[in-house]
Amino acid sequence: MSTATGTTYSVKIKNNGTHPGSFALYKEDPDMMNPDTLILAWLAEASANGQETTISWTVDYGFYWTKVKSPEPGTTITSTASKDADLKSNNSIGFSKLTGGTYVLSETSSAGHQNILYVHQDETIEVDDNAFIGILIDNQPVVAKRAQPSTITEFTPHPTYYLIYGDIEQGAVIDVSEYSDQALKITFDGVTEHNVVLNERNQLHLV
Repeated sequence: MSTATGTTYSVKIKNNGTHPGSFALYKEDPDMMNPDTLILAWLAEASANGQETTISWTVDYGFYWTKVKSPEPGTTITSTASKDADLKSNNSIGFSKLTGGTYVLSETSSAGHQNILYVHQDETIEVDDNAFIGILIDNQPVVAKRAQPSTITEFTPHPTYYLIYGDIEQGAVIDVSEYSDQALKITFDGVTEHNVVLNERNQLHLV
């Protein structure tokens, strides 16, 4: 079950850490171990010792595509083109390459199961073009997956988020394994906000 569409959520963080950086949220993906799946620092806010930082967002979905020349940690992903989506009546979209070489998203439609977002890639897709598809939440890219010809890619939004702290830019590709010991798992089960502290040992805790 995903967090409620149209609802605003927030995480308020007290920074007692030892160095300036950014708090960032990312979401896991079932296919995250695939090298053609890029996990992104979805939202990020700079912070320093003694500051209180709030990250807030509204759960509104979208599809997007982009080209990624260097799909590796640190690369920043931005949307080239996007379409609004929802988990019921506009949860499916087509993706194709036109004769002139431009990639396009079709209009959205209702297909498959609710609460899953589908991207139908047709036979025109060229893997070597480095075209990536993904979903947006609150107009920001969450994950990117390399487009493949004649393939349907599914995105299943989950209500679980992970908070990390470091030298991180919003939209940057991150190596999740690098933050496995630090990441704070956050879920919204009947609540819309959480309070977190980064302690003097640079560890994140819910309070």
